[in-house]
Amino acid sequence: MVPDTASRPSMNAVQTVSPDEDASAERWRQWQLRNAVTSRKDDKRARIAFTALFAGLGVWLGLQLLAPSLWP
Repeated sequence: MVPDTASRPSMNAVQTVSPDEDASAERWRQWQLRNAVTSRKDDKRARIAFTALFAGLGVWLGLQLLAPSLWP
């Protein structure tokens, strides 16, 4: 028995219909590339911000819990 995928064309064989669609697809690829770079930068900034936030909260909570034993 032949698998169902044998009757479908591969994605490499699929072509756009018009030059306008080709240009649109290229603009979409370029936009995705630019967005990926921005997304990685934003991701790094968010990671740093959350790390600083949770470190600060950890220090504050630690001081709150240890305050009675630190001062007589």
